[in-house]
Amino acid sequence: MSNATKLPTNLDESMQTTNENAAERLIEEWGGVDWVITTLHDYETMAGNFVEAYPVLLEQYPDQWIAWGKESEVILVSDSQDDLIRAMQDKCLTANDVVIEYMDTDPKVFIL
Repeated sequence: MSNATKLPTNLDESMQTTNENAAERLIEEWGGVDWVITTLHDYETMAGNFVEAYPVLLEQYPDQWIAWGKESEVILVSDSQDDLIRAMQDKCLTANDVVIEYMDTDPKVFIL
């Protein structure tokens, strides 16, 4: 068997190294570890503010899709998720910039 076709003796270790290298490259492409940590922290804060405001938002925007922004305000409202996403794209907003939620007045309960 030539060197080009040899499989690693420990395939799990090889896959782990490959996955770690891919993760490192992806984090660097995103802007580095500090950017990832800051972005996750900011999103966690935004999501927490959204959860606190949820009861009022549900009354104001029943059965509509909303995009909740970092400044604790509703940025966009739409009857459909597709339209909301298009409006986000028009405003150059990404999933890092908003919490997207359907304000369901009749949510389904799932027991898993």
